[in-house]
Amino acid sequence: MPTLKSLKNALSVLIAVLLTNNFCVAQSKDTTDKVSVTVEVISKGSSDYYKEKAEGYFIRASVSNTQDTAISFVVMTCSWPSDNWATNNLAILMSGRGCDSNSPERITLEPQQSISFNGFIMDTHQKLAGKKFRFAFLYYDNFDDLLVFYKERKPKKEIPAFWSNEVRLEDNIFSYKVDTVTISANPKLAKK
Repeated sequence: MPTLKSLKNALSVLIAVLLTNNFCVAQSKDTTDKVSVTVEVISKGSSDYYKEKAEGYFIRASVSNTQDTAISFVVMTCSWPSDNWATNNLAILMSGRGCDSNSPERITLEPQQSISFNGFIMDTHQKLAGKKFRFAFLYYDNFDDLLVFYKERKPKKEIPAFWSNEVRLEDNIFSYKVDTVTISANPKLAKK
């Protein structure tokens, strides 16, 4: 027989899933991506942000401009985990945080510049350890597209989705990784 606490935990996870509306999108076949997306699991742990401590994984998702010109896109200042990111595994939920001032913000990245999003994946008691997943960054060109999506929860046009590397959920605390060196074939970028 389930305890009251376990039923309460299950209900809070279900509410979090419904509130964040984290959804799956199809993978783009476009090979001329404006951005490259990488995701890494930092560590397993608990977040004190929520009323009850939430168990899960801390992650870093980075978006890098791969173009030789500046690019810009729009993110929400607080709800970016659910509005600007999607996943290919519905058991994975990137949790957002509440705030009193959630608004769209334009981000501009110069060539080869990156932005990192530090997030938290809630453990939805579905034994996530070892599961593989990918995240897609939803690239909103303008405020209207994001605000229409935010209001109606469905885009009027297809929003480009740029997919990350595949990641396995595992505790990576006290580990290290040597990054690979990439050399640009574009002479303009190689001089920087």
